[in-house]
Amino acid sequence: MRTLVVEDFVQMRKMVRRMLEQMQRFDAIDEAIDGEVAWRKIVESETNYDIVICDVGLPRMDGLTFLKRCREREEYRYIPFVMISESPHEPMLASALGELGANDFVVKPFSFQLFVERVEMVLRRMRSREERLYRKAEQLTETGAINDALDLIGEWERDNCMYLAKWYNLRGECLMRNGALEDAAEQFEKAMAINRIFIKAFRNYATVQQELGNIDKVIDTLKHIEELAPVDAERTIRLAEMLLQRGEEQQGREYLEKVLKRGDIPNRASILKKVSAVYLESGLFADAEKVYRLALGEEPEDIENINKLAITLRQQGKFEEAEMCYLNALKVHPRHPGLYHNLGVLYMARHDGVKAKRCFERALTFDPKSEQTQMMLAQAAKLLARK
Repeated sequence: MRTLVVEDFVQMRKMVRRMLEQMQRFDAIDEAIDGEVAWRKIVESETNYDIVICDVGLPRMDGLTFLKRCREREEYRYIPFVMISESPHEPMLASALGELGANDFVVKPFSFQLFVERVEMVLRRMRSREERLYRKAEQLTETGAINDALDLIGEWERDNCMYLAKWYNLRGECLMRNGALEDAAEQFEKAMAINRIFIKAFRNYATVQQELGNIDKVIDTLKHIEELAPVDAERTIRLAEMLLQRGEEQQGREYLEKVLKRGDIPNRASILKKVSAVYLESGLFADAEKVYRLALGEEPEDIENINKLAITLRQQGKFEEAEMCYLNALKVHPRHPGLYHNLGVLYMARHDGVKAKRCFERALTFDPKSEQTQMMLAQAAKLLARK
């Protein structure tokens, strides 16, 4: 058997290695100092590891990201993971166990006996009939063989008196794919009642309730997930957007501010763009301006951010700043019809029909089929005719 230990702290890595050696079960024990190194070892290995022991907090690629990457690849998705955590209440731990499919965890400091028990239990569970049935039912669900998956789940239920949350959740996923949304929601509710940190069930429940139009239930469910594991920036943004659409401005702002305060967000530039877009769509132009400026700090030449920043300035009546923003952008992108169009809209707001007309004509030079620009050009002509 082969195992991989992923731990950046040298002493902890050595300790885990000694514990594994004392178990006398593994022919090879490989080590990695972070998720990037571990991923290369996974990919370059001729055969899969029998188990991975992985710390949650790692430099470069953290343990949660590494776990997620493995679960997203068909050939690595069933490698068992035992996560090492600083605390049993760590938010990322709930995400690892309840959403990404980590098999177990141990909390520092831990004894040799506890560590061995957890590793042995995971290895035993991975060979169990239940695990084989679950994998088969999951694969049937993903390939569209829904009735076969349901039959397999029913077989497991008949043989076991205690229904685990993941089985209820999988049945809910089957029903959801079949379009039986109310029945699916019932199964997710059962899974949620059994295991309050099984985020995957809560996430599915929110999806079903959104399709059913029950926005209040969606918001309540997303709030619960945020309390457990506020680690998915896009999910937090989605919750904030829904709160703002419902008129709960203060709460929506609070969640967006939480996203901005997270210092370890992957794809930070993309997340900043999404946050600013939510502010802009909600009419919170000052907030949108602030975040678009942050986004431009990450990607100074991003044309979309420059364009949207100018729109937020225009909406606040900061016409001169908006004009300068457009003109600077046009120096870099002199053939961009959208920039000319929006600059024309700015001049219309300033009742400058001459400059507006010139900008709309320029925009149509590069995009002659734009009906919106044609309409604005006609309005500019009317403005000039009245003078």
